[in-house]
Amino acid sequence: MAVYRASAAGSQYVAKKITPHSNFDYQRKLQDSVASSPHVRAVIDTVPKHRLFVFPYLTNRLLQFDNKTLSLAQKKSILKRVLLGLADLHNNCTLHTDIKPNNIMMNCEAGPSEDVVALKGCVSGNEIWRTPETWARAAQNTPSDVFSFAILSIYAVTDIMVFYVSESERKGEEPWRTILRRHVSYFGDLPGLEGLFNHIGNEENPYYAPLLEMTPSSNADNPRKPFSLWRDDTLDPVFKDLVGKMTGLYPPKRITAREALKHPWFYGVGDV
Repeated sequence: MAVYRASAAGSQYVAKKITPHSNFDYQRKLQDSVASSPHVRAVIDTVPKHRLFVFPYLTNRLLQFDNKTLSLAQKKSILKRVLLGLADLHNNCTLHTDIKPNNIMMNCEAGPSEDVVALKGCVSGNEIWRTPETWARAAQNTPSDVFSFAILSIYAVTDIMVFYVSESERKGEEPWRTILRRHVSYFGDLPGLEGLFNHIGNEENPYYAPLLEMTPSSNADNPRKPFSLWRDDTLDPVFKDLVGKMTGLYPPKRITAREALKHPWFYGVGDV
């Protein structure tokens, strides 16, 4: 997808060329369905002749920030606005499928009373933020976005990318094996795994057997490290409770974006 930066009447814009195999009108309808949300960066104009979508230009991405320079209150405010955008998408039966720091756009040139945080893009997921059902090529739905948002939240609060795997950590195995093992170790339990196996559907799925080998009962020599038991100065029990409710391995058991907005961790952070 070609991306251009443009300007008109003193304002900056981003123009994206829609690929030929994408249905231009369908993509436009998706954009129109969330255009009223202040928390989703939606199309503000189109150039059908050139298959261009025009978006407002926002100056920064969450990934560009040093998390240590942001207060917890600022992080909560950013995450709540992202979650509001996600809830607006889900209300329109639209999945994002690529929740990650690089898709959290912020206008740092705006004044304190008009700062902007918006959710950008709808493309395939990145492996560091990917859900277990996505790895297993199983069905995705709104709970998949919620899981990825939880992983994003851990990064925003702690500066830890829980599924980032360095070369030394791979120990010669394929990255997906290490990442899935962490899914089970940090967020899995037997009921969640049983639900995930049912969600995957059948033993012919190439990820079924590897996941079965990662069950707690099969890893006595490599015990789980549940996120709920992590010790870190940036982690409080309320935040860990929120993350736990969003990261169950069985997708239907995860809370929704709207339910997450009502969690005590977000109390006092603006109005829902």
